[in-house]
Amino acid sequence: MIRRVDWLVMFTFARLEILQRYAGRKRRRSSLLPQATPKSAVLQTELPAQEIAHHVRVDGLADGLRLSEDAVADVKSFAASAPCYGNVERQLPLDRSSSGCLMPGDAVVGDYLDGIADCETIRHMWVDPIILEIAGACLGTRPLPLRSRLWWSFRADQATATTRSVYAQDCFHFDLDNWRAVKFFFYMTDVGPENGPHIYVRKSHRNRSVLDQLSPFKSRSDRHIIAKYGRDNLVVMQGPAGTGFVEDPFGFHTGTSVTGTARLILEIEYGVAQTPLAGPYYVPTIE
Repeated sequence: MIRRVDWLVMFTFARLEILQRYAGRKRRRSSLLPQATPKSAVLQTELPAQEIAHHVRVDGLADGLRLSEDAVADVKSFAASAPCYGNVERQLPLDRSSSGCLMPGDAVVGDYLDGIADCETIRHMWVDPIILEIAGACLGTRPLPLRSRLWWSFRADQATATTRSVYAQDCFHFDLDNWRAVKFFFYMTDVGPENGPHIYVRKSHRNRSVLDQLSPFKSRSDRHIIAKYGRDNLVVMQGPAGTGFVEDPFGFHTGTSVTGTARLILEIEYGVAQTPLAGPYYVPTIE
């Protein structure tokens, strides 16, 4: 009950920018991660970690992260054999064809849930020094793991707009998973216009109207987003397998519906407080 109250307080008040901006910063400065960036075994970046974090703080989004081919291959190998569950429901395990391909049926997404703990590369990424330094620089304190997901987005022509919005497709929204949070995304398959690319609304993580902050609803219409932030600030994230980016999830974003081959994506999220998340997602352990 205490944990539920803790989540409710966060969910109610974290949408207020003045509270969100200072949440978690009362920790001792010694809790911050060191400034020197050690090398990563699986990840390369185009910019230093501190510059990436600066872009996230200013724009809400930064790209230029790249997983190694071996890391991508290991995650895809895991995904090819591990149990996967339709629409994030453990009672809906997806079957595989004789060739090993998942058979989504009516499922919009397929999630590996806590099975990702069996993937060595994903376990390494939770504690990757570059990822942790970027997260720490974004949050201003030592990052705490909130959740990690590996999931497919399938072509689901039969799905209604309402169903797609449930699975964060074609519906601009923001996340309230913690007082402040940062998310990393990595494409494990090639993603172009037909593969459900992620869209982020640049600079939408700050300077919201009072009415926007007080609204109990997390989603906004396309018309509202374009009128408020401009079409030029809609950033469509595309790229080959291994492409990575990091964002402030308080900014508006959405996945898009798949019209071609399915998309496999990995998400890793960190926050500033150990507030429990809703949903059957895996919470990594960082010692």
